[in-house]
Amino acid sequence: MPLYCSTVMPLYCSTVMPLYCSTVMPLYCSTVMPLLYCSTVMPLYCSTVITVMPLYCSTVMPHSRSQSHNRDHSRLQSHNNRDHSRLQSNNRDHSRSQSHNRDHSRSQDHSSRLQSHNNRDHSRSQSHNRDHSRLQSHNRDHSRLQSHNRDHSRLQSHNRDHSRSQSHNRDHSRLQSHNRDHSRLLSHNRDHSRLQSHNRDHSRLQSHNRDHSRLQSHNRDHSRSQSHNRDHSRLQSHNRDHSRLQSHNRDHSRSQSHNRDHSRLQSHNRDHSRLQSHNRDHSRSQSHNRDHSRLQSHNRDHSRSQSHNRDHSRLQSHNRDHSRLQSHNRDHSRLQSHNRDHSRLQSHNRDHSRSQSHNRDHSRLQSHNRDHSRSQSHNRDHSRLQSHNRDHSRLQSHRVSKMA
Repeated sequence: MPLYCSTVMPLYCSTVMPLYCSTVMPLYCSTVMPLLYCSTVMPLYCSTVITVMPLYCSTVMPHSRSQSHNRDHSRLQSHNNRDHSRLQSNNRDHSRSQSHNRDHSRSQDHSSRLQSHNNRDHSRSQSHNRDHSRLQSHNRDHSRLQSHNRDHSRLQSHNRDHSRSQSHNRDHSRLQSHNRDHSRLLSHNRDHSRLQSHNRDHSRLQSHNRDHSRLQSHNRDHSRSQSHNRDHSRLQSHNRDHSRLQSHNRDHSRSQSHNRDHSRLQSHNRDHSRLQSHNRDHSRSQSHNRDHSRLQSHNRDHSRSQSHNRDHSRLQSHNRDHSRLQSHNRDHSRLQSHNRDHSRLQSHNRDHSRSQSHNRDHSRLQSHNRDHSRSQSHNRDHSRLQSHNRDHSRLQSHRVSKMA
């Protein structure tokens, strides 16, 4: 988690969120909302509310109804009550699903930032639950009204005639139309339950993918750390070699300065023992080779010749060391070039990893938006059905008051 908070979250806040606010939200407002509303809600509204309301006003409003019509109407009310109880059960399941989704959203710190716009939908859902409790209270009053209507239908048993029978036939055709609409609503509720089941599976998959992503990120960080430690060890070894090389070069520079003063041969011969000690402590100089001819001319006797031969062997050893140093410098140059290429490759891999993570987040966001639009459409249809039931209840109350 510390690794996640120090790396993934700053990267997400600096890349994904600005990109989402500048691309996905305008696209959603300009395409998904008009397409969803114009292609689903408006046709459903035109085919149900605008068609049913004139039929409702032309049939239910007249005060005179036959006993047969009242019996059919009571059966219709009973049928509606059973359907309404099923709808309430569906709403209770829906509220449990919403409660589960709220608990699930608390455990998703990363997803809650991505889904901040769902808070507005949650407040609407709370308002919907308050309206639902009022609807239940209203249904209890409606049940008492139905009991009164049954007593009133027994009182009017002598008012049957042929015109009321014809009215009953018209009401029966309207009842069949209502049953067809009701079967469509049941089919819609079944689709909604499947969608909720799909949402639960989808949330589990998201949780699994987040855990898997954190594990992959941790493994990549661990691999980078190991590679960095190995590179750091090589760099320390190289720095120690480089330090020795610098020390050697400083000694070599001093030796060259000393060899330029080799013309003072007599003074050099007196201090030759000190020079031999100096040459053993430091690297040998190339310029000593240039002065070697003058030394041979000067050293005519055997003791000076032996001393010169010893210096010459040291010079050859120095030349071999210098050749190895040049080879080492070429290898070092190649290593630096390789390190630069390796650094560019690591930067490219990090950019590629961020791009892949952004693409996965964008795909999940699109899938979530599609599911959210379906849920909103279902809630709007449910709100229209409740509004229709309230209008029907007001009409029955008006009818009872006129009968009284």
